[in-house]
Amino acid sequence: MLKVQLLLIFSSFISTSLIAQQSNTNSQFSLFINGKEYAIEEGKELKLNETLTNPVFKIVSELNHTFDNGTISFKYPKSFAKEEEGGIGYKSWTLDGNDFNIMLFNFDGKIETEAFTDIIIKKFGKKNCSQSQIQKTIGNKQMDGVRLKISIAKIIIHQDFFKLPIEGKISAFLVFQSTESDNGGLSEEELSTMKLFNETVKY
Repeated sequence: MLKVQLLLIFSSFISTSLIAQQSNTNSQFSLFINGKEYAIEEGKELKLNETLTNPVFKIVSELNHTFDNGTISFKYPKSFAKEEEGGIGYKSWTLDGNDFNIMLFNFDGKIETEAFTDIIIKKFGKKNCSQSQIQKTIGNKQMDGVRLKISIAKIIIHQDFFKLPIEGKISAFLVFQSTESDNGGLSEEELSTMKLFNETVKY
C-alpha cells in the first residue's frame, strides 16, 4: 500500500511540475500589537488569550510566505503556489515555482530514502535515471541525501532527497526539485529561493 501511495504522489508531482502552476495562495501579513508580532493569513482569524488596554495596531504585508508543518519551518517566495494533500498514513506539501519546487512529506512509520528513489527509478526506467549520494548544508545542518537525475521528453529534472532528523514514529522528508537550464547551471529562482530558505529554516 505504501509503495502505491509513493508512486501516485511522485508521478502526480513530476507531471504537474513540468507546467506552470496557478494555484491560489492566501496573502500573509505581520500584525504588530503593542510591538509584538503575530503572523496572520488572509481570511483566517487571530485569537488572543489576553485583555489589551489601548492597543496600538500595525499591519505589514509579507514579501514572502512562511511554511510551518510542525516539523520544519522556513520562508519561501510569495509567487510560489502551495498545494497540500493527505491520506491514510501520510501528508504532503508542494511549493511550486517556475523551475524550482520544494516538497515535504510526513509518513507514519519508519521509511528510508530508498523507498522514494527506487520507485521513481522503476517508474521512469533505469536508462532515464541516474542516482548519486550528496551532502548539502541546509540552514545550519550538514545533511546527507540522494540526488536523482531524471530525463523526461528532453527535459532533465534534478531531485534532491533529504530525511529530516526528527524523533518519534514519523518519517519526514524534504525534497528539492529543479529543472536543468540550457547551460546546466542553477536558475536565479533556485539561487534566491535557497538563500531565503537557508536563512530562515528552523527544525
